[in-house]
Amino acid sequence: MNGLPRVLLIEDEEDFHELFEKLLEGEVEFLDAYTITEAERIFESVPGISIVVVDACVPGSFPTTEPLVRKIRARFSGPMIAISSDPEYRKVLIAAGCDFQCEKWCLQDVLRRMLAGM
Repeated sequence: MNGLPRVLLIEDEEDFHELFEKLLEGEVEFLDAYTITEAERIFESVPGISIVVVDACVPGSFPTTEPLVRKIRARFSGPMIAISSDPEYRKVLIAAGCDFQCEKWCLQDVLRRMLAGM
């Protein structure tokens, strides 16, 4: 462990992983999950997760991660951020247990504000 806050990023598009890692290099350690199964495995096996970021549609174009959010929320008391370009999809994840929501393009700003408060 490098001492940086660990952020579990659940997002099926590799470009977003690469973008966030560049924008937040040296500020967080991203744990990259591209599927729901991979997210569950990482959540169960990697200690010290500080923040969970979850896209609504992993994979696809309709919400698929609501059950995952409920499952993680049952055991995780830290902040969870719903990301999606669709505000209705973000509402679904907020109802499932996410604390915060934003469009993908502003995630780095939301994470920086959260980390400043930790």
